[in-house]
Amino acid sequence: NFRVFQTATATAATEQHDVPVGSTGWLNLTAETVENFSAVCFMTVRDAMAAHDPSRPVGLVQAAVGGTRVEAWMSAAALQKCPQFLPVSGHGTNEPTALWNAMAAPWVGYQIRA
Repeated sequence: NFRVFQTATATAATEQHDVPVGSTGWLNLTAETVENFSAVCFMTVRDAMAAHDPSRPVGLVQAAVGGTRVEAWMSAAALQKCPQFLPVSGHGTNEPTALWNAMAAPWVGYQIRA
């Protein structure tokens, strides 16, 4: 009873509240919908769910961009707490906080349960 959601690649200068345009939305798990999904994410959750009620729905969210710097995935507050990452520079998907703002921040506030 899995659903998958692939967050579209996007960057933003400020934290966003909506997922980027072009994201898949919630899709039923099929060979086609999981084809480009994280195998590690899927296998980990699949194995963990073996201990739970199989009728309980599970949503897997993927927000990933290969070859990007960790600073791009950190919030501005997190960057301030890690002075070893400052000053950092980058552009596009490697701009500090750019991926956090567009692809991760919209998921803050969603309840995560095991």
